[in-house]
Amino acid sequence: LALWQQALAARRADDPLWAVAVDDCHRPEQLDRGWIMAKVPEISADALRRALARGAFYASTGVAADFGADGEGIHARCLAPPEARLRFLDARGRVRAEHAGAQARYAVRGDEGFVRVEIAAASGERAWSQPFRIP
Repeated sequence: LALWQQALAARRADDPLWAVAVDDCHRPEQLDRGWIMAKVPEISADALRRALARGAFYASTGVAADFGADGEGIHARCLAPPEARLRFLDARGRVRAEHAGAQARYAVRGDEGFVRVEIAAASGERAWSQPFRIP
């Protein structure tokens, strides 16, 4: 996470860097421990390719989530498990807001650079949003 944070901070807004979670699987018990969840309008290779190119996916070790941005800020919702801790971090890695529960919204201030969201379940499972660049 620290390396990803540094790499993100060094990139320009027009040069995105998307994060993934993957298994470093050498034994059967290490299988299925990290993956991505993509937002696609249909199940097809082309839709998946488009989602990956635009960063419409998040990394997870078991948390199902929904992340997004609108005119009111950045929102995150933990779909499963139903309760978790949601943290909103800026380009310097500072926690801008933290909430316990299933969902939260962060009102953008304008000095963040970008905001990314981390969700941590009590079980230890996690999910990480892609960075939301703040113009």
